[in-house]
Order: sequence, then structure tokens, then C-alpha cells
Amino acid sequence: SCEYFFDNANATGSPFNKVEQAVQQIGAVNLLSMVRTENMVFFVSAGQTGEHAVYMFTGTGNLRRVSTPPLDRILELETTNLVNCYAWTCNVAGHHLYVLNLTGSNRTFVYDMVIEQWYEWESAAGGASFPIYAAMEVDDGSVNGTVLQHFTNGWLYNFLSGTSQDDGVNFKVTARTSKQDFDTSERKWCSRVELVGDRQATTTNVNYSYSDDDYVTFSTARVIDMSLVRPVAYAFSYFRRRAHQVDY
Repeated sequence: SCEYFFDNANATGSPFNKVEQAVQQIGAVNLLSMVRTENMVFFVSAGQTGEHAVYMFTGTGNLRRVSTPPLDRILELETTNLVNCYAWTCNVAGHHLYVLNLTGSNRTFVYDMVIEQWYEWESAAGGASFPIYAAMEVDDGSVNGTVLQHFTNGWLYNFLSGTSQDDGVNFKVTARTSKQDFDTSERKWCSRVELVGDRQATTTNVNYSYSDDDYVTFSTARVIDMSLVRPVAYAFSYFRRRAHQVDY
């Protein structure tokens, strides 16, 4: 549970008294999921009904649920492994992050406190959680910024917004849209796909593919060069409902 206390200046025993009417019947599933950052505390909850979610506790005493229903379902699938989850927090490029590692499913979920969105992170090899156990802010002259500690080898890494590699391996970014049918089940013809973004000085290939079967399969990727004046590809056949995917 979450309980509130005030300084009652008691002459004996604890100087604090409990605010009885302010008790919140929501506790933490374990200590390692709980992290404090500035005036906020984040933790994975263990409710009286057995439900699990991620909560944010602010310095003003406000307790707010920040996890989404899809993430809550993933937490439930952890079952007894949830007691082994752990979390850390950091600041990078103006974003304040709460990073939650789930040991059962080997997945990492990240909450951006600035834009209030969740992401999933993987190692550069793919298919595995982001293997960092702890983070801290360092400024000793030689190192300035966030330093991360690897979960297995214990190495320390700089977490820099200008670095596009993970331990020497380029990050892979995948952007996937929701399914689009333009409010009709009639067949549509996709004559071209054009990517809008910063024009690159040299050849920069982006892979585009699509799914017409609810993300079960994706088409063979087509390469679109972002250094072109118009990064566009043509002739993408008919569809009724389609999701788009870009890999870089």
C-alpha cells in the first residue's frame, strides 16, 4: 500500500503520524521495479485483486496509472517472473525515461515522461531485452552524461544522443503504422509510396514493406533512397486494408 505521513513533532517514538484517510491500497510488486527521479516515483504495482500495472507517484501525493492496457496484459503474462523485474531511469536528449526490464519474456519497455508514450527497446542483435541493469548521471570532467552498466559483462557505456550505435552495431529502427482502409472495404490501388524526411547528402537506403493480412506477413522490402530529391517507389498493387512498415 501507499501511505502518507506528516511531521507531528511527537516527543517520543517516531515524530511522524499517519494520514489515515489518504491510504492507497496499491503496493509495489518488488523493490527493484521502483525508481525515483526528481519528484516522481515509478513502480510496478501489486493490487489487492492481483492486477499489475505501472504507476507514477508524484511529490504532490498524486498516484497515477501510466501503463497502457497492452502493456498490462504483457505484465500479467510474466506471472511469477514479475517479482524479478527491474527498472532504471535516465535523461537523454531532453527526454526523461523510465526503463522496465521483464526477465520472463526477456523484453524491455520504456516510458517517456515528457511525451507520455511507451516504446520497446531491444539489443542490436534483436529479439532480446536491452541488457542494461543500472544507470547514473556522471560529470567528472572526463565523462559527462548518462552512464549505463551492462547486465552480464558489467561494462560501462556512455548513453549519448548523438551516437547511433549500440556497442559498435548500428541501431535498427522500425516504424509500423496502424491498418488503413480509409473507411471502406472496397479495393484500393496504391500507385506509389513516397517517404517524407530529411534529405541525406549520400545514399541512405530505407526498406519499405507492407502487410495486408493484419501483420501476419509482410511484403518483400523495397529500397527507397533518402538522398533523392523525391524518395519514392511505384506500383504497390491492390489492397483493402494495409499497414506500412519502414526499416532503417
